[in-house]
Amino acid sequence: MFTPRCAALILSLSLGLTAAQAATVANVTVPDMVTVQQQSLKLNGAGLRKKVVFNVYVAALYTASPSQDADTIIQAPGPHQVRMVLKRDLDAQTLIDALKDGIHSNLTDPEKQELAPVIKQFEDLMRQVGQAKEGDIIVLDMNTPQVTILFNDKVLGQLSHPNLPPALLKIWLGKKPAQESLKKALLGLS
Repeated sequence: MFTPRCAALILSLSLGLTAAQAATVANVTVPDMVTVQQQSLKLNGAGLRKKVVFNVYVAALYTASPSQDADTIIQAPGPHQVRMVLKRDLDAQTLIDALKDGIHSNLTDPEKQELAPVIKQFEDLMRQVGQAKEGDIIVLDMNTPQVTILFNDKVLGQLSHPNLPPALLKIWLGKKPAQESLKKALLGLS
């Protein structure tokens, strides 16, 4: 017999299953939650980065408090995580150039000069990726002023500069994002 208690149990089970489901973008499943420095972060949004006709990577953005406002996310001290699952083979220099272009497109000349030494360190760490393969995962854990770079769960290094996390977030969420549709997806707007 279907009782109110049975209905409540079914509802709680279905809500539990819904909360445990992960997002899937371009056949890549990204988790709904991650942990950065012992803090649980929620999936803010996920989307596909395309370049011309090629699928480059699936990006997922994690925040402590999901928001659809790019400036709110960029200005929050963190923690944040950007997870990129590659959809094609890429060499480190191609990846570095794309990330650097995204940073430089969204910074003023004085900001570029201020961040130049730490961007150089970022590039040096990213070179450790070498030749990345489809399915490899690059993670940027950001908690101002720290940025930790991981490649397939291996820590490549850590950088510290208070303006580096916002500069990195601007690659995807800035006024000139890498891709407008990806920005919308990361903000949960599409």
